[in-house]
Amino acid sequence: MPDKKLTCKDCQRSFLFTEREQKDFALNRWDPPKRCPDCRAAKKVTAPSAEMSVAKAGVTQSRTELAANFSAAAPTTRAASVPDRIPADYLHKGYFDQRGLLRREIFASEARNIANVLNIRGTTSTRLRSFYNTLEAINYHLQQTGDFNNTKVKLASFQSTVEYAKARKVVPSEFHDFIERNLPLAEQDSESFAGFLEHYKSVIAYAKTDKNFSAGDWIAGQGLPPNYLKGSYYDENGYLRRETIIEWPKVIVDIFAQAFLSSTALRRFYNKLKGLDTKFQFNREFYRLLPNLYAFERDAAYAAARQVVPGVFIGFVVKNVDLASNDEKGFKGFVDHFQSIVAFAKGKLKEGGKGE
Repeated sequence: MPDKKLTCKDCQRSFLFTEREQKDFALNRWDPPKRCPDCRAAKKVTAPSAEMSVAKAGVTQSRTELAANFSAAAPTTRAASVPDRIPADYLHKGYFDQRGLLRREIFASEARNIANVLNIRGTTSTRLRSFYNTLEAINYHLQQTGDFNNTKVKLASFQSTVEYAKARKVVPSEFHDFIERNLPLAEQDSESFAGFLEHYKSVIAYAKTDKNFSAGDWIAGQGLPPNYLKGSYYDENGYLRRETIIEWPKVIVDIFAQAFLSSTALRRFYNKLKGLDTKFQFNREFYRLLPNLYAFERDAAYAAARQVVPGVFIGFVVKNVDLASNDEKGFKGFVDHFQSIVAFAKGKLKEGGKGE
């Protein structure tokens, strides 16, 4: 379905109702939006409570009991205190590493830091998406025309919109700072603009939702056995451990079943991983696969925030991406491990489920 142009009932300006939004609205049986992203954001000035409990995080009592049975203390490397304001060194390395690939921090730690800061200031993922949709519309125009000079003009207009929203107290000054830090990088070229979009989407993935769910609460492995995949997929001789393809998959399937992960959602993520495997088999350049793995991790968090998958699925993916991103053998271990989980999940997970 193509993008639609709608007219805002408040400001009377035209705005795009993107194909992706149409699918989301149809899935949730919502009526098409009557207001543009700016006016929608203006009506949501009231910030949600910062208090959070597992019961309010979109999980059921059975999931809470499961976490009590299996969770271990969060590793200090992932549970370290997160700043309540944007760090001075934020993005000092840019979006890309020395090989010209998007850094993992863009998808993970730096995105989580920004999400935490914005959450503290009362900015939910819904409000963030309203501005992200504007950037997606700019990107759509760029893809159609290839005119990046025009894109820079549109980004300047976007900056003015953010400044206006800040002046009206629709967004906090920290959101304005977030945009101000990114735009000088995003305006460099089309690749940098694409990096900004990936980073922004990652911020949304880890931002607190209107249902008071925060994906960042699950990255430390809450709900998983404390010794899950401890060490590696392989034994000292370089062979896949039996635990990798037999014991652990059975345990993980039981956890997923109790957390109400659907077979559809599991299969969708497995197909994504197999797609990456096919891509690797085609070009045999593992390092080029890394940004896709980082995005795979981010997409798990995004799916959990939208209640497509349970929170425990985030920690599962983070643990495996940690191992898979070490080298191509680690990546192959992840593929084999996930394949075994899919095999043991047959008949044990509910059918259907909410789409992404």
